[in-house]
Amino acid sequence: LFQALGRPEVESAARAMEKGDFERGDVLIEQGEAGDACYIVDRGVADVWVDGAKVHAYGERGFFGEWALLRHEVRAATVTAGSDDLSVYRLDKDDFGAIIEERDHLEDLIRDQKFFENFDDEKVAKIAAACAHAAYADGEEIVTQGAAGTCCFLLDSGECVAKISTGSDVQIVKRYTSGDLFGEVALLKRSVRAASIEAVGSVAVYTLSLYDFERLFG
Repeated sequence: LFQALGRPEVESAARAMEKGDFERGDVLIEQGEAGDACYIVDRGVADVWVDGAKVHAYGERGFFGEWALLRHEVRAATVTAGSDDLSVYRLDKDDFGAIIEERDHLEDLIRDQKFFENFDDEKVAKIAAACAHAAYADGEEIVTQGAAGTCCFLLDSGECVAKISTGSDVQIVKRYTSGDLFGEVALLKRSVRAASIEAVGSVAVYTLSLYDFERLFG
């Protein structure tokens, strides 16, 4: 499930997960009930039962419960703690839905860029999977004039200004708003940054590294 997601969504999933500890016989999932979460086993054993018969057991890193979320179906089996030290991470369906919405939002932002206009859905998905998410505070410098270009940026929310310094003279030459792409020219030309870019208020961006840029674009 998570292999199909990019770094921003995996990071969101990790932040949203809650850890739970169970003793032998405790019920995590009941056959026939609506699916409201998926689980990853951190420690111990989780037993799977169908109509009262044990059919499987999950050990460390076992992953279960996702099908009911993906297909909006009732639970096909009961899952209980098979050891006294079962510890799991739980991701509920609301957080899961928000993560999928986040991924769809990122892909829409990418499709809106002229730079990516000739990319099909598969390539857009690969770009989204390679992106990372970052946040900047008011006045924080995102890009430094004269520095090597190590990534490009897709502005998710907020506003930025581009400034060019010539000696003691500093001029604002461009403003970026939500949905704008910047920093890609330095990657294309393998050149240094032509301007500094600074956050105006709180800013959130998606970044695509030079390594991933070259891997995807050749």
